[in-house]
Amino acid sequence: MSINAMNDLIDSVVAFQDCLKKEGIPVMAIGGIAVAVWGEPRLTRDIDMKVMVSRENRGQLLAILRAFTPLQEDSDESFRRLGLAFFRDSNGVRIDVMLADTIFDETAIGRARDIAFIPGKSVRVCTAEDLIIYKMLSTRTKDRADVESVVQKQGDALDDAYIENWLAQFEEALADSTLIRDFRKIREIRTMQSKTDH
Repeated sequence: MSINAMNDLIDSVVAFQDCLKKEGIPVMAIGGIAVAVWGEPRLTRDIDMKVMVSRENRGQLLAILRAFTPLQEDSDESFRRLGLAFFRDSNGVRIDVMLADTIFDETAIGRARDIAFIPGKSVRVCTAEDLIIYKMLSTRTKDRADVESVVQKQGDALDDAYIENWLAQFEEALADSTLIRDFRKIREIRTMQSKTDH
């Protein structure tokens, strides 16, 4: 991704976060922007934002987001049914807005960190561990590739116990017993590769 393209995305994230911050609503980036911080940067044309708003309070959020162009016919219904909706900002950047639906979302937003991408512009981003957990819950190939890049780059700095504790809870909630196994497999392969690279 070019420097200019990344700067445009950062500007959009900062503007979106500032819009919500003025209303006292915590928010964090969880997609390609977070991967650029904790793993290997990859091409991304949109931004994924997790917002500390419940489905019941979606009307408040929609009122705040009036300056953004909705990309679905009924954003209220999309938030109500799916917990997410899509918008475009004045720069033409697509913003995927996801509500904090779980205790994990709330925990992750509380743990998020301010990262200075460029002087004077900080973006609130989920931690490396929380990014891994979000990505492990996805079945998309690119999300598993993101996990691999974060594990390889962060190495021993990762809190494996924290990650596996949440993955165990999601295994139970989703009746999916593969999450911890798959994470450990990625961890083992990437740790071995890191050692051979040095």
